[in-house]
Amino acid sequence: MLGRYEILAPIADGGMARVWAARLTGSRGFKKTVAIKTQSPLVSDDVRFEAMFLDEARIASRIRHGNVVTILDLGEERELLYLVMEYVDGEPLQVLRRAAAPRGGMPLHLSLKIVADIARGLHAAHELSAEDGTPIGLVHRDVSPQNVLVSYSGAVKVTDFGIAKAAGRVSQTTDRTLKGKPAYMAPEQLDGAQVDRRADVFALGIVLYQLTCGVHPFRGENDLATVKNILSQRPVQRPRDVSPAVDARLEEVILTAIERDPARRFQSAAALEQALDALSRRPAKDEELGALMETLLGDKGRERRQQLEQAMVEADVRARLSPPRSSATPVSTNVPPLSASVPGDRTSQLPSAPGSDIGTQVGYASHAPEPHPRRPLAAFAVFGLALLLGAGVGAWALTQRSTPNAPTAPSGARAPEAPPKVVVAPLPAESAPAPPSDSEARAPHVVAVAPHRAAVPVAPAPAPSPSASVAPPPVSAEHAKPKPPPSRPPVPVMEPGF
Repeated sequence: MLGRYEILAPIADGGMARVWAARLTGSRGFKKTVAIKTQSPLVSDDVRFEAMFLDEARIASRIRHGNVVTILDLGEERELLYLVMEYVDGEPLQVLRRAAAPRGGMPLHLSLKIVADIARGLHAAHELSAEDGTPIGLVHRDVSPQNVLVSYSGAVKVTDFGIAKAAGRVSQTTDRTLKGKPAYMAPEQLDGAQVDRRADVFALGIVLYQLTCGVHPFRGENDLATVKNILSQRPVQRPRDVSPAVDARLEEVILTAIERDPARRFQSAAALEQALDALSRRPAKDEELGALMETLLGDKGRERRQQLEQAMVEADVRARLSPPRSSATPVSTNVPPLSASVPGDRTSQLPSAPGSDIGTQVGYASHAPEPHPRRPLAAFAVFGLALLLGAGVGAWALTQRSTPNAPTAPSGARAPEAPPKVVVAPLPAESAPAPPSDSEARAPHVVAVAPHRAAVPVAPAPAPSPSASVAPPPVSAEHAKPKPPPSRPPVPVMEPGF
């Protein structure tokens, strides 16, 4: 994962950057495939390339044109900068040109369409202005077949503004280091002089020569020889001498685009695009270019789509089997682990029970990085002890409510050794009622408590007459003190298993 983007498969690997196919997943099943450009490990510690990344995001993201790859987002993950771009289901122009070479090269009308579309995209970049309306003088400086994408639907898009020149740019070339591909550089760019949009027109003229004639107009045995050919004043081979499909008017357009003197070139990409449109008797459509892509590179495109679909299926399986990012080991150091309280996370809205962790309550116990130790036996022991203590207190309270108040014992009375009983003295013969049965005479006035139930008092013996004398039982000094009434209602003893 890079931020909210899930990497699916690699697309391209260059000297300064790598490009990946990735996926953005949103709510309600929303999914979008994007391309992510990351810095190559070879230059990840170079502050100059980091500045180039930032400049490309800041400048190129403002270009809104159908013939320019759209910049969507800029992110940073663990000090790794990445640029999110629209995903183009297609191939670089150089791949298309090489695939068409064995069949006699690119069809002429499709070659003119491709160059005209590139010119439209470059003109939109050249016309980019600051917020106050001042032109920033954007120059791509790396126009080449490698930086032009042709989709399988026939769309043509310019990409990679990483070394573009613009006013106010952070990473300006302060030395005479060449940036770009020497085989497509204008003479003033090779000399290290000031460049403008006409340098991109020169590079696009070389692309036009290649597509219509099948060869590079300045190609030498190596890069150094190619650079010398560009800087020399020796005229290039005329296009009509290379390809019979090129007529005089098209040849004039090609030679004007690759003039070594900037003043004699097309002064803008829009001027080159207008000249090409004037040559087209029947302008080509995107569907025709898409049909050619399917014919020449259809198998390659289908294979890539299958690989991408397989990568998405595997990503879906991983998403179902792996924990959510909030509960797994965080990729970004700014993402808190599951045990922390994350705003908006449902785990932060649940109370934590004693002896348990939040992840266990929501079913994420297996995903927590370090679950807390749990002690169920100790918890049950404490719970049982509290239950027994509550039962004893409740029984004692009920007993105190059911037992009548005893009379005050004289001072210094001796405590009995056996539990006190209520003894009824015999009545005089003339006023005594019928004597009670033996069982009634032996039964003391006690309270019976059923196990785990509310205390039920036993019916007392018949009350004696007023004339009867009752001998008070001996009471200890401790029991002689008056007991205050209970401050709260007695706690009933509940059934076990509540």
